[in-house]
Amino acid sequence: MLYIGIVLYNSLIEHSKILNAEIDGINCSIIFSDNSNIETIRAKNNRYAKANKIQYINNKGNIGLSKAYNSILQQLPKEKQEDYLIWLDDDTEISPAFFKKVMKGIDQAYDIILPKIVGQNGIIYSPNERGAIRNKLVLNQTDQLDFDKINGINSCLTMRLSIFDSFEYDEALFLDQVDQLFFDTMRKQTLNYLIIDHVIKQNFSQRNVIRKHEYLSRFSIRKKDVLQYGRISPNSNILFSKIKVLLLGIQLTVKAQSVKYLFEAIK
Repeated sequence: MLYIGIVLYNSLIEHSKILNAEIDGINCSIIFSDNSNIETIRAKNNRYAKANKIQYINNKGNIGLSKAYNSILQQLPKEKQEDYLIWLDDDTEISPAFFKKVMKGIDQAYDIILPKIVGQNGIIYSPNERGAIRNKLVLNQTDQLDFDKINGINSCLTMRLSIFDSFEYDEALFLDQVDQLFFDTMRKQTLNYLIIDHVIKQNFSQRNVIRKHEYLSRFSIRKKDVLQYGRISPNSNILFSKIKVLLLGIQLTVKAQSVKYLFEAIK
């Protein structure tokens, strides 16, 4: 069984790309965890899920990504040695070719399966190699990746469910660094990784043009999570996290032409 976990935020289930994906012949079950903070959207999603017999979790607001992931994990069966879970975004276009390669990796009993995630600027952001302050986007220069340093993002990530017998997402992280901490933990285990030859295109908001203060509240959340990650990660520390926050603040100050990002970084 392949479980497909999707966290919603102010979006409708009926608009989710997965519902139109060609997944015939795949033994799968879709679970939506709804972090929408608009009550009318949650009500519509609840009605749609009931009418279409879709597994749906109403979080009654934005409880954060880690808690939403854990809410999905709690719905999965206990006997799950041969089952897998894939995290998808509701707006990600998924082709039959992608699922075919994922299922081949599952048949070959890989523990973690990753596609190549490419941003709107054509850069491969995932998988990558972990760095102390910045991750190394090595797949833009070479086909070789050091699996002892492997890192990636959660979107389109497929994992053997037995991994979660001894792991749950740390709910001290609200939105950012969730995938980073996941891979920090996984690298301490003996696991088999597969990078499939398939590209998923994604639009990363922080890579777009930022006008003045429009990203400031988002940066505040990111800052909090980066600092918390430094406190709890076995591969980082608070000093590195403070340096990362400062560098992000400088970068956003230049990009948005607003010194408020620098003030947010250092306060």
